[in-house]
Amino acid sequence: MSGSLDKTVCLWDVNTQQLRHAFLHDDGVIKVLCHPTQAIVYSCSLDRSVGVWDMRSCELIRRFTGHREGILNMALLRCVQRELDQSINRPSLTRTRLDPTVTAKGS
Repeated sequence: MSGSLDKTVCLWDVNTQQLRHAFLHDDGVIKVLCHPTQAIVYSCSLDRSVGVWDMRSCELIRRFTGHREGILNMALLRCVQRELDQSINRPSLTRTRLDPTVTAKGS
């Protein structure tokens, strides 16, 4: 996987060294992360969104929006991964905008 300021997240075939698929953002891609156990890729972009991509079907699963500026970094946390894996509704893949009423535990 690679991300570029040309607005693409590229999935490469390591055996043939050929491009398998290019996922598109509306602006430059800053960071790409792979899910540790599933064929899912996350990308953050200057278009103010995080894309969640299925590497098998090469389709966009969900796009998270809500930032006012381009996203410069992201991380996958174990508790969030577990909840996404179990389809628990915090954060839900069905919610596509940031909810300003949700606060971190202990705050």
